[in-house]
Amino acid sequence: MAEEKNKLTFTGLEIPLVLAIIALFCWHSPVLLPIKLLTVFFHELSHAIAALLTGGKVFGIDLNLNQGGVTYTSGGWRLVILSAGYLGSLLWGSGILLVSLKKGINRYLSVALGILMIIVTLVWIRTIEAISITLLTASALIFIAYKLKEEYCSIIIKFISFISCFYVIFDIKDDLLDRTVSGSDASQMAKIIFPAFMQSFGSYIIGFIWFIIAIFVLWNVFKYALSPKKQ
Repeated sequence: MAEEKNKLTFTGLEIPLVLAIIALFCWHSPVLLPIKLLTVFFHELSHAIAALLTGGKVFGIDLNLNQGGVTYTSGGWRLVILSAGYLGSLLWGSGILLVSLKKGINRYLSVALGILMIIVTLVWIRTIEAISITLLTASALIFIAYKLKEEYCSIIIKFISFISCFYVIFDIKDDLLDRTVSGSDASQMAKIIFPAFMQSFGSYIIGFIWFIIAIFVLWNVFKYALSPKKQ
C-alpha cells in the first residue's frame, strides 16, 4: 500500500507544460508566431460572438502578422463586446485544454479548430494577409490531425492551449497594465464607464480587473487539469 501511495502518477500534461514553460523564455521567437496569431484569432472571434449574442452585427475580422487584429461590429452591448476579447480568448485556451484531457479526442479537436477557422474566414475575413494567416493555420491544424499519431497530436494541442492561456496573461499585462495602449479594449471601456478626467486611470483599473480574473480562471483550470484524479 505504501508503494502505491508513493508511486508517481503522470497526467499526460507534463511534456506540453514543460514545452510551454520553455516557450515563455523564448517568447519573442518567430517559432511561436503561428500560435500567437491563433490566439489573436480567438480574441477577435470572441468579440464577434459577443456582438452577435447581444443583438449586434459583425461586418468583418482583420488580422496581421504584427499580432494585431480588429473586429468590425455595430450594435450589441458594447461593454460585453469589449470585455469578450481578452476574457473570451482566455476561455478558448482553457476550453481547449479541458476538452483535450479526454483520450482520443485531440485529432477531432484539431480538425474542428481548423474547420472553424475556415468557416470564419469565409464569413468574415476579407484581407489577403488575414486570409493567409487563417487558412495556413487551419491547414496546419488539419495536417496535424491526419498525419501525426494521437499522442503527438495530443501534445501539440495541449501545448497550443497552454500558450494561448499564457498569451492572454502577457497580453493583458503588456497592453493594459504596462503601457495602456490608446485604442485598446480597456481604453475604449474606460471612455464608456469613466468621466473624461479619469479615463486614463480607468483603463488601468479595467486592465487590472481582467488580469485578476485571468489569473483566477487559469489557476482553477490548471489545478483541475493537472490533478492526477482526473486521469
